Amino acid sequence: MHSEQPTRVMIVLKTWQITALLLLTGAALAGCQGTLVKETVDTEYDSANAVAAVDFWHRVAERPICTNNEALHGLLLFDEGKDICNDYNERLLLLKSKGYLSDSFNAPANQAVQRGTVAKVLCHILDIQGGLSMRLIGPHPRYATRELVYLEVFPPCSPNQSMSGIEFVDAISRSETYQEDRP
Repeated sequence: MHSEQPTRVMIVLKTWQITALLLLTGAALAGCQGTLVKETVDTEYDSANAVAAVDFWHRVAERPICTNNEALHGLLLFDEGKDICNDYNERLLLLKSKGYLSDSFNAPANQAVQRGTVAKVLCHILDIQGGLSMRLIGPHPRYATRELVYLEVFPPCSPNQSMSGIEFVDAISRSETYQEDRP
């Protein structure tokens, strides 16, 4: 009877280990999906219409989550003063052709934008060279986010965090200030 005890304990431990491994794997896979937003701010308007552009910024600032489409539209407005693209796919193509986004970037339009995505584009727009890692690798989302935190364009954060609308508008505002104060 004494020799059976370790065997039962080992079986229970193995069962717990397998269960824990399955739960962690499931949580990791579920965590890879971004938040999808059902209703988004209209980005398909004539960008020459200044009133519509101001309305866009006000409406985005009220959003609890900023989407990829909203962010890319706002980043183009910041970069060029207008967005000549008709939809999200055109924005992706334009930003990829400029080298602001990697060719592998394929997040859905209505998915919550990650801070690293915004940071990477902003570093290109603002021509921020960064430290050694960024100079060697380029504005990878991780290093771009760190650099913008250092420059106080972003609050302390992770590149994988999503942004609310007001956080996105604040980052654009701080980017404008950085651009104006730059020697």
